[in-house]
Amino acid sequence: RRVHGIHLRKYLKMVRFFEPERHDPSLFFIRKVQDILADKIEGLSEREAKESIHFFFSTGYYGYLFRQFIQRGREIPDIHLDSHCPRFNFVMSSRTDFRFLKGIYKPEEGKIVLCLNLMKNVLHLKENLDRELMMSYDDLLNDGALRRDDKEYACSAIRACRAELNNYGEMNEENVRKATFSCAKYMVRNRGPNVGRLPYDSWVRYANRLVDENSFCFAKREPYPGFYG
Repeated sequence: RRVHGIHLRKYLKMVRFFEPERHDPSLFFIRKVQDILADKIEGLSEREAKESIHFFFSTGYYGYLFRQFIQRGREIPDIHLDSHCPRFNFVMSSRTDFRFLKGIYKPEEGKIVLCLNLMKNVLHLKENLDRELMMSYDDLLNDGALRRDDKEYACSAIRACRAELNNYGEMNEENVRKATFSCAKYMVRNRGPNVGRLPYDSWVRYANRLVDENSFCFAKREPYPGFYG
């Protein structure tokens, strides 16, 4: 076989490099055990998480958000604390990829899942809670459009990532914008409502473009007080 005059057969006969971290099942098993032990040692306990969330909700920071649910006759999402979230997957999955986002809003189930075993401190807990509460709030305002409309999802992802970063008061505006759009692109690529309907490389370009085209959503302030300082 040839491609543009290049003989492919000779490349098929070339010696393949053995990469232990990717191909050695024994090493993979050892690393997996190490990850599980590290999660148990370093992860937040359920008691710590519950006490922290109770304190967060008692401050009034989320008051406006909660009132919007009540006024519209909708249930505030349940907070589900999970101590067995997978650290990562080898294939892209829109619902179980927790490498960078240690929580997820599940509108069909009316709950927010927070991965305690992947969180190392209370700050991790709060930033993931704030991000996914923002997703639930936008889902409420848009009557479920986030579940089917990629553009609406991209806008909400920008707002949600911005809400997460509001926990880092020392970041300057330029770094906040960069981090927000990087986070939002990751969310759309891996959790957008229509993920999987395009070839992966096409979907990535499409998802990145959606975030860029909806950059104005960065300036939408509600529902958190002092959202932009």
